Amino acid sequence: YHHLFADALRAVGAPAVLEADDAPANRKLLVLLDRKGRPYTVAAVPELAEFGTRRSRTDVNTHGDPYYPYIRRDLDQVLREALDRRVDGTERRVLLLVGDAMIGKSRTLTEALRRHPVIADWPLLKPHLDADLRQVVQLAAGVAVVWLDNINTYTTGLDAVVRMLADIPGVVLAGTLRTDQFQLLGDRPDLRATWDVDRKSTRLNSSHI
Repeated sequence: YHHLFADALRAVGAPAVLEADDAPANRKLLVLLDRKGRPYTVAAVPELAEFGTRRSRTDVNTHGDPYYPYIRRDLDQVLREALDRRVDGTERRVLLLVGDAMIGKSRTLTEALRRHPVIADWPLLKPHLDADLRQVVQLAAGVAVVWLDNINTYTTGLDAVVRMLADIPGVVLAGTLRTDQFQLLGDRPDLRATWDVDRKSTRLNSSHI
């Protein structure tokens, strides 16, 4: 019946875009969806701002890119290898990039995801701030990236999801966190277990991999 409904829409000049069956559930939990109510793939996200990346200053030559062309960093290869391990299943912990405010955490991690030859084609699940992350990871159909920019603002189910990752192959939880917030996590009873998991990670420059 879907094709008949699409024909009817076209007959009256309306765009023939039909919602996916899972669109209502997606909208309840996710803030970034395509016209059919499905998550974009990482590479298909239409705006870098959706990842938390800020536009470039207006008093510099942006070379036609409002976010300024990405400048490669020493950390890029480290992130690539960290993502490789998550793809092959040898590492399932949260990939958390920690650094000072406005240092470029979101852009750096975003570029690592977008340029990865496998993960670029995975669905990106960007939750509402009040979404239960336990329900969000259940939306993953095989593989997905759960994107948590400023991870400390997502508290509903965060601790549980961090612990669940070891049993959920194909789901990469990637996020950013300001240095001052990272230092405060140890004083947050509701996130203490999350902090305990994360602080065992290896610190490389501004990242926790």
